[in-house]
Amino acid sequence: MSELPQSCLLRLERAREHLDTFEAEAKAFLDAQPYKRVIKKQREPVNETTFTYPDPPLRLSLMISDYLHELRSCLDSLVFHLAGCPDDHKCRLQFPIFDDPDAYAKKCKVKDGYLEGISSEAEAVIERLQPYNRPDYWDLPIPYVPGKMPLMRLHDLNRVDKHRTLHLMVRSVTMVGMWIAEADLPLGVFGPQKDDTNLQRLADEMNVDVMPTFGVSFEDRWPTERMDNAPLYLRWFLDHISNRVLPQFERFFKDGVRIAL
Repeated sequence: MSELPQSCLLRLERAREHLDTFEAEAKAFLDAQPYKRVIKKQREPVNETTFTYPDPPLRLSLMISDYLHELRSCLDSLVFHLAGCPDDHKCRLQFPIFDDPDAYAKKCKVKDGYLEGISSEAEAVIERLQPYNRPDYWDLPIPYVPGKMPLMRLHDLNRVDKHRTLHLMVRSVTMVGMWIAEADLPLGVFGPQKDDTNLQRLADEMNVDVMPTFGVSFEDRWPTERMDNAPLYLRWFLDHISNRVLPQFERFFKDGVRIAL
């Protein structure tokens, strides 16, 4: 992507650095194993094993904030350069992200809109990338939901982070390994956890060992609901923009200069 504007590439690289730091610190937090195992005696002959686990530090939320800002700004910088870097403090240039074609048209296909001054060819690429358009490569056996696609997720997460509040991190159970000598009656809990996590209720005399694997997830509220693995989702956004979005605009630049089409 060497033909793309330097400001765009630098922001992309900075977003990558923020994400690498976030993943490293999240791993350090998890590797410290700050949970406590508590075995509670229930009705005979059942025991209940509970894991008490603290929430991840708020510092992780700040790292995500920096990451979202740089990644979203990378796209906005791209549009600014596609328009020829106009010296106009009133311009509304930005990379549009919509899950509805009518909303896109109201902001982009009007005078002084989000894409004022860019070529029709570049605008066509941007419109094709909108989340409301199902991409050709989508062949997964699950429904295509525009609001859950990488660009839309990035837009919503960044908007909430910038105008409302930080995205809080919570602990989650990503996997539970069990060795059961005499029975197959485990109770596993997966996903974000907000209080004590009950992973096991088995007969007292059974020879059982519980080996949970914990992760870091987003708090379960819009727009982060059902995003259990925070590092995985954030890496998905970065890879999507690096591999599927930015390369489509290389042809509009040559030696750092916008090509007028």
